[in-house]
This record gives sequence, C-alpha cells and structure tokens, in this order.
Amino acid sequence: GFVLSHIVWSIGEAAWNSIPLAMTDDLEQRAALSVWGGRGSMANTIVFGFVAMPIVNAVAGMFGGNMVMGYCGLGIVMCLFYWFGFWLLFFMTKGCEETATDRKASGRQEKQKSNLGAALKGAITNPNLFAMMIGVACTYCNAMILSGTMFYLFSYSLAAGAIAFMGTFISVNSLMKFLGSFLMPIWLKLFKGSKRACYLFGFIAQAVVYAIAYLLNLPTMGTLALIVVGNILAAPIMSMQLGLYFDCATYSEWKTGKDIKGFIMSLTVMPIKIGIVIKNFIMSAVLVAIGYSATAADTAAYGNAFRMTFFLIPIVIAAVAVLTNLLLYRLNEAKVAQMQQEIEARKG
Repeated sequence: GFVLSHIVWSIGEAAWNSIPLAMTDDLEQRAALSVWGGRGSMANTIVFGFVAMPIVNAVAGMFGGNMVMGYCGLGIVMCLFYWFGFWLLFFMTKGCEETATDRKASGRQEKQKSNLGAALKGAITNPNLFAMMIGVACTYCNAMILSGTMFYLFSYSLAAGAIAFMGTFISVNSLMKFLGSFLMPIWLKLFKGSKRACYLFGFIAQAVVYAIAYLLNLPTMGTLALIVVGNILAAPIMSMQLGLYFDCATYSEWKTGKDIKGFIMSLTVMPIKIGIVIKNFIMSAVLVAIGYSATAADTAAYGNAFRMTFFLIPIVIAAVAVLTNLLLYRLNEAKVAQMQQEIEARKG
C-alpha cells in the first residue's frame, strides 16, 4: 500500500510541476508561479502542525483511543485534502492548455509530438537538467537531514530540557521559512532578476549561517535563532528551483524541436526520491558510527556528533549543489527568453 500510494503521488506531483508550463509561456509569470509553488511547499508544515494531532486524536477517539487507527485516519484525511486540491486545480486551470482546436483556429502548426526515445535524448543532452536534478536531490536530502536530526539535536546537543519546546520551535521555524519566501522580490532585485543567482544564494547563505552556528556553539536560544536565520535565507532555494526547472524544459524543447516539457518536468520527482535515499544512508551511518542507543547510560559522545550532523552535513550538501550548478548550468533569463521566442516562431 505504501509503495503504490507513492507511485500515484509521484504521478500527481509530476503533473503539478508541469502545469505552469501549460498555463503560460510568459517567463515572468512562470517565475511567479515558481515562487508561489515554493511558498506552498514551505507552508505545508505550518498547516500540518495545526491539523495533524487534532485529526489523529479525533479519529483515535472513535476507536476507543486506538492511536494506530488515529494515524491511519490522518493518512486518509490527508489523501482527501490532496484529492480535493487536485480537482480544485483542475477546474481553476481548465482552458489554460492550448488544444488542437485552438491551434487550428489561430492558424498555428500542430503540436510537435515526441516519442520516448526523443524525450530521453532531450533529457540526456541537457546538462542544465542534470545540474537541477542534483540540486533538487540536495535540497530534499538537506531538508530530511535537518528534520530527521532535530530530535537528536534537542535531546543530546542542546541544554537539558530543550526537547520540551521542540514542537514549538518547529512551528516557529516553519512559519519563518514561509515568511522568508516573501523576501524574494528583494533578492531578485539585488541579483538583477537572476533566478539562478537567488537559488545559489540560498544554499550559500544557509551554509554560512550554519557554519557560524557550529563554530560559536552558543547557548540554546542563540543556536536556535541562527537556525531560523539560516532557514529564512534559504527560502530562495524552494522558491526558485521550479522556475529553473521550467527553463531546463524550455531548453530541451528548443534543442530538440519537440514538445517534451511534460517529460522533463516529470523528472523533478526522481531526485526527491534519490535525496531521501541518501538521507537514509547518512542517518544510518551516523547512528552506527557513534553506536547510538536510545537507552544508553553514557551519552557524552552524542552531543557533538549530532551537532556535526545537523550543521556540517548540510554545508557539504550545499557545496555539492552549488559546485554542480556552477559547472553544468548555463542558462540565464536573456537566453531563455530568446529560446522561447524561437520556439514560438517555429510554432507559427
């Protein structure tokens, strides 16, 4: 059931990622949709934090306090929210996608269809796409490392009793990350409209703040404040990565002459899975390396180990994302605009 649900979910997410390309050819509108998509991704933890446990408790109460049924009920309710959201999106975007009738009425050529071979060739010959796939894998690996290490950080690395307000910190941190996405106009203005520069800035800024947090090793509240600052500055990563993926799709369509945007956007799902797998490997390796036991009497070695995991591993991940992008990604706003014009000219 778990595997099948993730297959269906992945299809849904791949389609969702592709929708902005069908909605508009305007590059500024696509960038705006990317920002709002990123805000949605950052807002989900805030919403989940408010509704999750009330749903669990309510469903469990229907079954005599059975918490297993409570969490099963939570899964079902979340699926219903997801289902409702996709139908809402379907009706809100109905009519946005150009149809064969629309093209015929406007005298445009038929849509250039593509087979799987051409789509794969378009993906393989797109170095920008490889850069973004690695970047997305790094983004989600980083996010999972931070969330997976949070409990250990509060339990062993911060002051005694810090675990009591971990839930509050997660909610505040999620809210601040979401608010950080509204700084995007400032970052875009600072970097002269470059999505790529904003994206790289997010990785670098978070890495610098986390390095400072690790080196200073401030008391609990100081450390948590730096974590929040780092995550606020990292908001451009989620806000810009979908827009950069759009540009990769435009590049493949321009290079191949085939409309393979949907296939290119479907590849956004794969690096998420890769990032999760890498995160699982890293977390398991850390726990084995320090001989972790939840019932150990001597936990003196745990504190610094989990501090290193929380602060230093994300720095390494950020370095991989930035270096890969600098080496492989070659698109900018002017070049993408030119490619889009040539694509439109071919269609005409």
